[in-house]
Amino acid sequence: MLTRRRFLRGLSGETLAGLFVAGYALAAEPGFSLRARHSRIAMLADLHLGWPWVGLCRLRRIVDRTNALGADLIALLGDYVAGHPFVRRPVRIADAASVMAGLSAPLGSYAILGNHDWWDDRAAQRRGGGPNLYAAALESNGIPVLSNRAIRLPDFWLAGLDRHFDSASAFRRAA
Repeated sequence: MLTRRRFLRGLSGETLAGLFVAGYALAAEPGFSLRARHSRIAMLADLHLGWPWVGLCRLRRIVDRTNALGADLIALLGDYVAGHPFVRRPVRIADAASVMAGLSAPLGSYAILGNHDWWDDRAAQRRGGGPNLYAAALESNGIPVLSNRAIRLPDFWLAGLDRHFDSASAFRRAA
Protein backbone atom coordinates (compact mmCIF):
# COMPACT_ATOMS: atom_id res chain seq x y z
CA MET A 1 0.00 0.00 0.00
CA LEU A 2 1.30 3.43 -0.97
CA THR A 3 1.12 5.93 1.84
CA ARG A 4 1.67 9.64 1.70
CA ARG A 5 4.96 9.24 3.56
CA ARG A 6 6.26 6.63 1.06
CA PHE A 7 5.09 8.78 -1.85
CA LEU A 8 6.98 11.87 -0.55
CA ARG A 9 10.10 9.80 0.17
CA GLY A 10 9.96 8.45 -3.38
CA LEU A 11 10.02 11.87 -5.00
CA SER A 12 13.45 12.76 -6.29
CA GLY A 13 14.92 16.23 -6.49
CA GLU A 14 14.36 16.24 -10.26
CA THR A 15 10.70 15.45 -9.81
CA LEU A 16 10.28 18.24 -7.25
CA ALA A 17 12.08 20.68 -9.53
CA GLY A 18 9.83 19.65 -12.42
CA LEU A 19 6.71 20.19 -10.31
CA PHE A 20 8.01 23.61 -9.22
CA VAL A 21 8.73 24.67 -12.82
CA ALA A 22 5.33 23.46 -14.00
CA GLY A 23 3.59 25.32 -11.18
CA TYR A 24 5.56 28.48 -11.92
CA ALA A 25 4.79 28.21 -15.65
CA LEU A 26 1.08 27.78 -15.03
CA ALA A 27 0.53 30.14 -12.10
CA ALA A 28 3.17 32.89 -12.05
CA GLU A 29 4.58 33.31 -15.56
CA PRO A 30 1.38 34.45 -17.30
CA GLY A 31 1.29 37.49 -15.01
CA PHE A 32 4.80 38.56 -16.07
CA SER A 33 4.58 37.85 -19.77
CA LEU A 34 4.62 40.63 -22.31
CA ARG A 35 1.44 41.13 -24.19
CA ALA A 36 2.25 41.29 -27.90
CA ARG A 37 -0.09 42.87 -30.41
CA HIS A 38 0.27 41.73 -33.97
CA SER A 39 0.50 44.58 -36.46
CA ARG A 40 0.11 44.27 -40.20
CA ILE A 41 2.55 46.46 -42.11
CA ALA A 42 2.31 47.13 -45.84
CA MET A 43 5.63 48.08 -47.39
CA LEU A 44 6.12 49.80 -50.75
CA ALA A 45 9.69 49.83 -51.99
CA ASP A 46 11.56 50.77 -55.15
CA LEU A 47 8.66 52.31 -57.04
CA HIS A 48 11.09 53.96 -59.50
CA LEU A 49 8.34 56.24 -60.80
CA GLY A 50 8.41 57.03 -64.50
CA TRP A 51 6.26 56.40 -67.53
CA PRO A 52 5.71 53.87 -69.17
CA TRP A 53 6.29 51.51 -66.20
CA VAL A 54 5.03 53.32 -63.10
CA GLY A 55 3.15 56.46 -64.04
CA LEU A 56 0.61 58.29 -61.91
CA CYS A 57 -2.27 56.02 -63.05
CA ARG A 58 -0.42 52.90 -61.93
CA LEU A 59 0.61 54.61 -58.70
CA ARG A 60 -3.07 55.34 -57.97
CA ARG A 61 -3.85 51.63 -58.45
CA ILE A 62 -0.98 50.71 -56.12
CA VAL A 63 -2.35 53.10 -53.47
CA ASP A 64 -5.87 51.64 -53.84
CA ARG A 65 -4.61 48.05 -53.59
CA THR A 66 -2.42 48.87 -50.61
CA ASN A 67 -5.35 50.48 -48.80
CA ALA A 68 -7.49 47.42 -49.57
CA LEU A 69 -5.02 45.24 -47.63
CA GLY A 70 -6.20 46.79 -44.38
CA ALA A 71 -2.70 47.19 -42.95
CA ASP A 72 -2.17 48.85 -39.57
CA LEU A 73 0.81 50.83 -40.86
CA ILE A 74 2.24 51.67 -44.30
CA ALA A 75 5.99 52.03 -44.83
CA LEU A 76 7.37 53.70 -47.97
CA LEU A 77 10.91 52.41 -48.37
CA GLY A 78 12.50 54.79 -50.83
CA ASP A 79 13.77 54.92 -54.39
CA TYR A 80 10.78 56.87 -55.65
CA VAL A 81 12.66 58.23 -58.67
CA ALA A 82 13.51 56.08 -61.67
CA GLY A 83 17.26 56.30 -61.82
CA HIS A 84 17.69 54.70 -65.23
CA PRO A 85 17.62 56.02 -68.82
CA PHE A 86 14.60 53.98 -69.97
CA VAL A 87 11.99 56.39 -68.63
CA ARG A 88 10.24 58.30 -71.39
CA ARG A 89 8.45 60.69 -69.06
CA PRO A 90 9.56 61.21 -65.44
CA VAL A 91 6.98 61.53 -62.69
CA ARG A 92 7.53 64.58 -60.50
CA ILE A 93 7.78 63.72 -56.81
CA ALA A 94 5.33 66.51 -55.96
CA ASP A 95 2.69 64.80 -58.11
CA ALA A 96 3.53 61.34 -56.78
CA ALA A 97 3.50 62.50 -53.15
CA SER A 98 0.01 63.93 -53.55
CA VAL A 99 -1.15 60.50 -54.80
CA MET A 100 0.70 58.70 -51.97
CA ALA A 101 -1.05 60.99 -49.49
CA GLY A 102 -4.11 58.84 -50.23
CA LEU A 103 -2.52 55.90 -48.39
CA SER A 104 -4.58 55.13 -45.31
CA ALA A 105 -3.75 53.05 -42.25
CA PRO A 106 -4.77 53.42 -38.59
CA LEU A 107 -1.16 53.94 -37.44
CA GLY A 108 -0.28 56.12 -40.44
CA SER A 109 2.11 56.10 -43.36
CA TYR A 110 5.84 56.76 -42.92
CA ALA A 111 8.71 57.03 -45.38
CA ILE A 112 12.45 56.81 -45.73
CA LEU A 113 14.57 57.85 -48.70
CA GLY A 114 16.58 55.58 -50.96
CA ASN A 115 19.90 56.15 -52.67
CA HIS A 116 18.22 57.12 -55.97
CA ASP A 117 16.28 59.84 -54.16
CA TRP A 118 19.54 61.38 -52.97
CA TRP A 119 21.31 60.91 -56.30
CA ASP A 120 18.53 62.76 -58.10
CA ASP A 121 18.69 65.82 -55.80
CA ARG A 122 21.87 67.58 -56.93
CA ALA A 123 21.25 70.59 -54.67
CA ALA A 124 21.15 68.36 -51.58
CA GLN A 125 24.36 66.69 -52.74
CA ARG A 126 26.09 70.08 -53.08
CA ARG A 127 24.95 70.98 -49.55
CA GLY A 128 26.29 67.67 -48.26
CA GLY A 129 22.85 66.53 -47.11
CA GLY A 130 19.26 67.59 -46.56
CA PRO A 131 16.80 68.99 -46.86
CA ASN A 132 15.97 66.74 -49.74
CA LEU A 133 13.27 67.59 -52.30
CA TYR A 134 11.76 64.09 -52.01
CA ALA A 135 11.48 64.35 -48.22
CA ALA A 136 9.99 67.83 -48.52
CA ALA A 137 7.34 66.66 -51.02
CA LEU A 138 6.34 63.66 -48.89
CA GLU A 139 6.19 65.65 -45.67
CA SER A 140 4.18 68.45 -47.27
CA ASN A 141 1.63 65.77 -48.14
CA GLY A 142 1.38 64.47 -44.58
CA ILE A 143 3.84 61.56 -44.85
CA PRO A 144 6.59 61.87 -42.21
CA VAL A 145 10.07 60.96 -43.43
CA LEU A 146 12.10 59.19 -40.75
CA SER A 147 15.66 60.24 -41.52
CA ASN A 148 17.76 59.04 -38.59
CA ARG A 149 14.89 59.42 -36.17
CA ALA A 150 12.33 57.28 -34.42
CA ILE A 151 8.77 57.84 -33.32
CA ARG A 152 6.78 56.15 -30.60
CA LEU A 153 3.63 54.43 -31.82
CA PRO A 154 1.09 52.87 -29.41
CA ASP A 155 2.80 49.46 -29.10
CA PHE A 156 6.29 49.93 -30.56
CA TRP A 157 8.94 52.31 -31.85
CA LEU A 158 9.35 52.93 -35.58
CA ALA A 159 12.79 54.08 -36.75
CA GLY A 160 14.21 55.13 -40.10
CA LEU A 161 17.88 55.30 -41.04
CA ASP A 162 19.40 57.55 -43.66
CA ARG A 163 22.71 56.90 -45.37
CA HIS A 164 22.59 59.79 -47.82
CA PHE A 165 26.16 60.91 -47.22
CA ASP A 166 27.56 57.52 -48.27
CA SER A 167 25.22 57.31 -51.28
CA ALA A 168 25.88 60.85 -52.46
CA SER A 169 29.66 60.55 -52.12
CA ALA A 170 29.64 57.20 -53.95
CA PHE A 171 27.63 58.82 -56.76
CA ARG A 172 30.11 61.71 -57.06
CA ARG A 173 33.01 59.24 -57.27
CA ALA A 174 31.26 57.23 -60.00
CA ALA A 175 30.35 60.32 -62.10
